[in-house]
Order: sequence, then structure tokens, then C-alpha cells
Amino acid sequence: MKKLNDIKDLKGGDVSVVTISSDSYDDFLLRLFKDFSKGGKQLVFVSATRSQMDFNNLLKENKIKPQNLCFIDTVTKLSGEVLKNKSRIMYVEHPSDLTEISIDITSCVEKYKNNVLVLDSLTTFFLYNNPTDLFKFIHIISQKAKKIK
Repeated sequence: MKKLNDIKDLKGGDVSVVTISSDSYDDFLLRLFKDFSKGGKQLVFVSATRSQMDFNNLLKENKIKPQNLCFIDTVTKLSGEVLKNKSRIMYVEHPSDLTEISIDITSCVEKYKNNVLVLDSLTTFFLYNNPTDLFKFIHIISQKAKKIK
């Protein structure tokens, strides 16, 4: 899958936008998680589409160990699910809390070196944020990525 290779092959500071059709979304995520669970780079995954519990079930069903995955979950608190604190999971109150998301991304990146950041999904983030604020957020995250490589 070329799009997965596009993500895996990113060099320090590179920024890329990948579009995934809804038909291949689950397969893409499964392959992404499998690939990053093997080691090398760490995946910092910010979700505005599903709770970390949903992703955790996907990982368990497919026997994928999440040791190289850091989740930033913007869905669980919003939906009222019960939280189980774990070291590689950060819960944000709401997908509109771009400041908290940025702080959590920085925390994951500093704690777990050699990272690739995935924002899932920009379309969903646009539902909860005004475009100007979201574009500023993306710009700041991109600039930080370039600076720290």
C-alpha cells in the first residue's frame, strides 16, 4: 500500500497529508499499527474519529502489541466512556481543545523519540474547530516537526 509507505518513509521534519477512503480505512489503520508495532519509529496517533478503546480492541483482535504507539484520544471523554489511565494514552476533553492536543503531542514526542505523528482525521477536526484555528494548529505542529526533526 503506497500510502503506508509514504508514512513509513517520512524523514525527520517531513510533513505529508494522506487521504484514505472510508472503504480502506480499517485495513490501512491495521497495517499502520502492525508496522509500527515492529519497532523502529514510534507512532503518535491523535484520534478524533474513534476512542482509544476501539483501537485497543482492534490491536487485541489482531495480536498487535502497542509498545511503539502513543495515543491521544479526543473521543473518550466526549462520549462519556470510563477512562483507564495508561502511560501511552492521553485523554483530551474535546477535539476542539487544540492547545491540550498540542501539549500532549509535544509530551509524546519528547518522551518517545523517533516519531511519526498521525492526525485522524482532519475532516473530523474541522467539525469541531473553525478553519482558521485548525490551520494555525496544523501550521504550528508542522513547524515544530521541522524544527525537532
